Amino acid sequence: MSTVYIGIGSNLGNRQDNCLKAIGILKNNGLEITAQSSMHETEPWGVKDQPKFINMALKVETDLTPQELLTLLKNIENIMGRESTSRWGPRIIDIDILLYDDMKINEDDLKIPHPLMHEREFVLEPLSEIASETIHPVLLKKAGDLLNDIKKTARILIFGVGNPLYRDDGLGNRIIDILSEKYSFPNSVRLIESGSLTDIIDFMDDYRHIIVIDTITTGKKPGEMFSFELDEMSLALNSLSHSTGFLEALKKLKDRPDIFFICIEPEDLSLGMGLSSEISEKIPAIIKMIRDRLLLYSITFQP
Repeated sequence: MSTVYIGIGSNLGNRQDNCLKAIGILKNNGLEITAQSSMHETEPWGVKDQPKFINMALKVETDLTPQELLTLLKNIENIMGRESTSRWGPRIIDIDILLYDDMKINEDDLKIPHPLMHEREFVLEPLSEIASETIHPVLLKKAGDLLNDIKKTARILIFGVGNPLYRDDGLGNRIIDILSEKYSFPNSVRLIESGSLTDIIDFMDDYRHIIVIDTITTGKKPGEMFSFELDEMSLALNSLSHSTGFLEALKKLKDRPDIFFICIEPEDLSLGMGLSSEISEKIPAIIKMIRDRLLLYSITFQP
């Protein structure tokens, strides 16, 4: 008999009943369930515009080979009415093999351990509940330690860049002030305002995700709002190449994953003594962009 850890999730219909029904079908097909986590309600991962999930983890004993087990799980999903959707989209049931003994399998249709389990708190939380000492055969770390790693590093920095000459004003500073005064954030999120993007270097190692709010001159229309990932680096580098400090900061940022810029084309190069009314009118839309981005990290904030 082999020991297998299985993850179950649902975010359509009666989510709890869907998970329990899947467990019942697994039992009816000869799998011996020796441990079962509680149900965890989690924010969607990857695609935000969908209902919350219920996630669970199971420890099972089986004589099925990995491929036979995969076929069974896919058949159960089909029986329960799962339909093809976009990647990470909504589903009535999702059943995944997380670990199978200490096997390491890398085939087109089957990868064990699950290749993203160590990045997903919604997987590791229920798994650690029933198997915190179980070792990941590739990373050679306990499931509980992997969960702690995520919780330690899942810190988010929202960094507002103001005008270096007028530190208390500017788009980034204005947004940070509004967020600080009107909204409540979990402890994993920190808000910082600064006069220069170069200051971000001092904080980079302490945060897993960084959102930068700034004004960047790109030749777009005055007041135009836009966002970009660092894989669109040329936009920022071209616009800021006149400044060695900015250039060095951006080069350092480029080495970090998951940096997201939210920007507005300034009304003029100096930004004068503050923001124009046209840019100020876009502040609600910028806050929505921040909210949408944080949802990708399963973070919400409330007034």
